[in-house]
Amino acid sequence: MKYFYSHLISIETIGTKMDELEMTNDQKKHLAELIDSTIHHEILDLVLSQLKEEEKIVFLQMIRDNPEDDKLLDFLNNKVDKIEDQIKETAKKLVQEIHEDIEEAKKNG
Repeated sequence: MKYFYSHLISIETIGTKMDELEMTNDQKKHLAELIDSTIHHEILDLVLSQLKEEEKIVFLQMIRDNPEDDKLLDFLNNKVDKIEDQIKETAKKLVQEIHEDIEEAKKNG
């Protein structure tokens, strides 16, 4: 799924790594959905941890209505210092962890 931060992160390398695993297409699809969900929840946790209560409510209403709206990032940029850099860094760390997990799975395969 596309989110307001999708253009800030790169997860394509995960798909390439997943192709190295001996899994059915259905298993790969399910794993990709889990990875997408994990990244999304980590980024939401990052964002929500830095907003005031009233800002959280506004943000959650906005993301519920349209999770890919560019206005979400505008809203966050006005509320949180360097949020785009933080999102990029969080995603980068997660992608690295996922790569390591895939490598471990290949070894134990």
